[in-house]
Amino acid sequence: MKKAVTLLITMIILLNIICVCASDFTLTVDSRTAQPGDTVKIDLTISGNTGIIAAIFTLEYDKNRIELIVAEDKALLEGAIFSESYDKYPYKMLWNSSSAENFTSDGTLVTLTFKVKENAQNGDANINITYNADDVFDKDLENVAVNIINGNIKVEKEETLSSGTNSGGYIKPSLPHKSEEITKEDIKVISYDDVHESDWYHSAVKYVSDNNLMNGVSDKKFAPQSPLTRGMLVTVLYRNEAEPQVTAENTFKDVDNGSYYSEAVTWGYENKIVNGISEEHFAPERYITRQEIATIFYRYAAYKNYDINFKNTSDLHIYTDSADIAGYASNAVAYAVNSGLLKGKSETTINPTDVSTRAETAAMLMRFIEMYK
Repeated sequence: MKKAVTLLITMIILLNIICVCASDFTLTVDSRTAQPGDTVKIDLTISGNTGIIAAIFTLEYDKNRIELIVAEDKALLEGAIFSESYDKYPYKMLWNSSSAENFTSDGTLVTLTFKVKENAQNGDANINITYNADDVFDKDLENVAVNIINGNIKVEKEETLSSGTNSGGYIKPSLPHKSEEITKEDIKVISYDDVHESDWYHSAVKYVSDNNLMNGVSDKKFAPQSPLTRGMLVTVLYRNEAEPQVTAENTFKDVDNGSYYSEAVTWGYENKIVNGISEEHFAPERYITRQEIATIFYRYAAYKNYDINFKNTSDLHIYTDSADIAGYASNAVAYAVNSGLLKGKSETTINPTDVSTRAETAAMLMRFIEMYK
């Protein structure tokens, strides 16, 4: 390990090339929900790969709640070298290819297997990836900036989990079919224990409930602060369209035919509303970020031939974290902000890489539909 790292650093020093180049290269850490005692797999996936031949990443996690059991290299990049044992903390991962090839593949870089400790308390067990600015570079030995979206394992003891979860710990959306006109008799008063009239999202939750767009994760819980997955969002939009017939075939290996989101994903991809994280993977159960949800709403508006001329990216300068917006999402975030769909987390921050919650999604959905009435 030390020899490989030393060789890596020596090459850079000898060639005197220290140029950090901005890119849309993103490393995403999956998020999951689990119970104490569960074994959980977390994927680290790459998108927007500009061609990486060497990288060193450091893994840190909540040792009070989870422990690392296995780190499995998925052979996306060559020359993987890991820490000597899994009890090393922080855990180091190094890719150092001896080839001059430019590796541009997107997909899963490594799968981490964690064990949730039996005495783990409820809450988020954060999983964070960090790197030094001169530790990731391409075939020209130019350093590459990495946008990292960290994840977590949300620990929930059995009595707190609703029947709306599947075996993998994801909250599935309980969404009724929207195949008929909604009548006054269908309108219902929400009675979720976790949604109150004083909450900023109360009207949005009532709206999506009244219009059969989103239901709670149980009869009494809406889970407004729970994260939303990519599969959930495209399912909401698909059912908002009254589930049109799907004519294309599913091409994503991680979208099982017959799953609740399979037809929705195929419809969304067929109509250029959603893209995969690679040609073969959609990552339907990955939590969706605010900039991703803005992008999907932007494409959905274009699909419906709505006015999308709200994309002056210069209007984003008021946010101190606007530089964190990925290049692919800049027009979409500007559209969402300037049209009023997406609100800042504060007067000066937009938090583009934060995971979007069910409450935030309900609010965006209500604003979107009302805006284009």
